[in-house]
Parts: sequence; C-alpha cells; structure tokens
Amino acid sequence: MQLGRLCNSVNALLWFSVCVMMAPVPVNAQPLFTVGVSILPQKYFVERIAGDKARVLVMVGPGHNPVTYEPKPKQLSQLQEATLYFLMGVPFESRWIKTFSQVNSDLKIVPLPSTIDFRTMSHSINVSTENEILNHNHLHVTDSSMMDPHIWLSPRLVKQIALSIKSAFINIDSNNKEYYELNYQRFIVDLNQLDQTIRQQLKTVKARQFMVFHPSWGYFADEYGLQQIPIELEGKQPGAKSLSQLIELAQRKQIKVIFVQQQFSDRDAKTIARQIGAKVVFVNPLAENYLENLQQTTRLFVGALK
Repeated sequence: MQLGRLCNSVNALLWFSVCVMMAPVPVNAQPLFTVGVSILPQKYFVERIAGDKARVLVMVGPGHNPVTYEPKPKQLSQLQEATLYFLMGVPFESRWIKTFSQVNSDLKIVPLPSTIDFRTMSHSINVSTENEILNHNHLHVTDSSMMDPHIWLSPRLVKQIALSIKSAFINIDSNNKEYYELNYQRFIVDLNQLDQTIRQQLKTVKARQFMVFHPSWGYFADEYGLQQIPIELEGKQPGAKSLSQLIELAQRKQIKVIFVQQQFSDRDAKTIARQIGAKVVFVNPLAENYLENLQQTTRLFVGALK
C-alpha cells in the first residue's frame, strides 16, 4: 500500500516536471526604453549593451544611403516614444537632428565621444607611386573637405562609442548599472578578439593598397596599415580624365579587386575593372552584424591583397 502511494507520488512529481518544462516561457517584460540610432551597426552596439532593456529604432535601413536619407513620417512618429538618440556623424543627421528634437522635446541627443579624432575624406587618398603623385582633379584637397564619418569601421573607435552608450544608459537607469557594465565588458572582449583576428589575417598580405568606389574604409585602413584608393569622393564621380588616371594607377598598383557597396552606383568601378581585368566585389560597411561583417570583409581584403 505504501509502495503504491510512493509510486503515485513519484508519477505525480514527474508529471508536474513535464508540465513545467512544456509550459510557455514567460514573455520578457517590455523594454524600459526606446532609443533611436542612425545606422544598423549602431543598433548592434546598443543591443549588445542594453540587451532587452531597449527597443532600437533605426533610421537608415538596409540598402539606404546615410548621405541622402530622409526619415519617413512613421519613423518620426515612432521617435516620439524615444528617450535617447545616439548620433553617428553620418551626413543626414545634420539636416534632421533639429526635426528630431521638435518631434520629441524630451529626447536626449547623445553626441559622439569627444575623444574620437576624425579624419577628412581627403586623407583617405594617397595615390603616390614611387616618386610621384597622380593629380586627380576630383580628389583635389580643399579646406572644406568632408569629415569622414565611417568611424564604426575601426574596432578601436567602436570601444569609445560603446563606452558612451553604456554611460548614457547608466545615467538614465542607474538601478541596472551592473547589467550595463557586464554587457559592456563582454562586448569589449569581443571587440578585442576581433581586432586581434583582423591584425593576424592582414599581417602577411603583400600588397597594402586596395581600390574602393566610395571611401568608407579609411579608418579601417589606418588601423591596419592599409591604404584605400577611392574612385568617388564627396559624392562626386570622376570625370573622363580622372577615370583615365585611376585606370593607370590601378594598373601600376596591380589592383585585382575593386570594392563597391550597394548604396552607391558601381558603374565607374565596373568600367575600371574591365580596363584592368579586375573583379568587382561587394562589401557592406553598414551591415548590422558588426563582428561577423568585419570578419567577412577582412577575408575579402586578404584575398584581394595576396
């Protein structure tokens, strides 16, 4: 009799355990904050640090150009719910940041870290051969040269951006300081590992110059001892003379790959590629999965620079 009751108790306990395991997982509480960002890599950075405590609104989605982008009415409406907006320095921000503040007077605009040392787009260019510099008309350096906004393509600079994101969340949600700190430290570990991987892979390549249509990769090149040769600069495509000079330069440098991105026309890149027998390869500086994207892009650079 006692054995029977024991068996029934065991069966009941097992049944209860199965029910618990099969029960729906409780839905996480709603995010504490809605935050706005300009580009997809920022979404990744914010989510690495804020986790499920933030819902991220991205202005420039896949395939769109952060130079010319204009936010949609729905995005402006959603921004009314936001607590923070993280700037990235991309061109459309300067035209729209005032509107963002008008749409939501309580919105806290988080600037880029003051510690970041920006380069100009003209500094992306160094097309010197052994004893001469080809003078590209469309690459003329002026005092009004554009600031290069592509800071997120340097893992070292992303660490500064991550610190700014962490600080912003702790300022508005100090009760979860340890949570943000832990996520931040984990992200830094991944960024350090990414940096080491990139350095290791690029250490042995023979060539150090690569050709791109739009000069997105200047910070990346600076960080890892490379040099980008851009076809387009400050939104200006090369004229016939400059295109001829770029073809001559690509031949001298034995360029085998020209990198382009989907947000810009690849017509001129294909023209040069046909003339020099090179391939046109797509890379995406605006991909959301930051770590995976830079690892993949590094492998493409290594293949092009062998």
